[in-house]
Amino acid sequence: MSKEIEKVLKAGADDLDDDEDAPKVEKPAVYVPNIQERLRESAGGMSEELDAAIDNFIMDPNAFDPKAFRIVSLLRGKGAKAAHARYIKGFFTRSHEELLELASGNADEQLREGYKHLARKNVKKLIEFYESIKLACEQIAAEAKVTKKPRAKKVKPAEDLVKKLKFCVKDDKLSIVSVPPASIIGASGAVVFNVKTRKIGYYIAASSAGLNVKGTSLTDFTDKSIQKTLRKPPEQMKEFKEQNTQKRFETWFTKSVKTTETILNGRFNEDTIILKVYK
Repeated sequence: MSKEIEKVLKAGADDLDDDEDAPKVEKPAVYVPNIQERLRESAGGMSEELDAAIDNFIMDPNAFDPKAFRIVSLLRGKGAKAAHARYIKGFFTRSHEELLELASGNADEQLREGYKHLARKNVKKLIEFYESIKLACEQIAAEAKVTKKPRAKKVKPAEDLVKKLKFCVKDDKLSIVSVPPASIIGASGAVVFNVKTRKIGYYIAASSAGLNVKGTSLTDFTDKSIQKTLRKPPEQMKEFKEQNTQKRFETWFTKSVKTTETILNGRFNEDTIILKVYK
């Protein structure tokens, strides 16, 4: 037996593996419905009881009572959302429009023939039922708009907001250096100085949200934001540096800088130094 086994092994040494030699069978492609098809199918399941009610009407229109149905509650109980409601409304729109045309007295002969077996009062009942479906679907869709959470506004980093803002980094003559422009974002106030025109300005935020920057300009400040010319910049800059609080600066700016004031426009340039930012 051992010799026979050995002989068989030698004879089959060059045979291909069964799995490799076997023909590959391709799996049939499986159809995957898209999201709209899934919604339509789901909406169809939610409206089965409405279809059944219409079947009951066909069987016995005299016994049919459209007011017996609480369609909004029915659809809510099925978990219907706004997208489902739009489909459900569409399922019954054509029949509803046909009945409205019939009731108007302007229906063609073919349409009147199709509904001649129904009494006018029963046509009216079915119209009422279709209108109840329409209103229920519209209500569910409207509720979704109210309860839908607004998309959170993406907040840009302060550094990105001020990247286009032009400013002067320092002035050696007056020994002044700008604070980082990103600190302006959300500030309650900001003091700026134009080294060319010698004007010192005070921006005051329009709301608790603080100052902001759009492109190359400062925004969200009040019309009380003003600027004044410094007659003696070296001396007055020393005085400014001594005002270590916002309140003290405002007092100094109002009482000690006595030149004519003009309203600020928010524009910055290469001569603008950001002296101080108040949070």
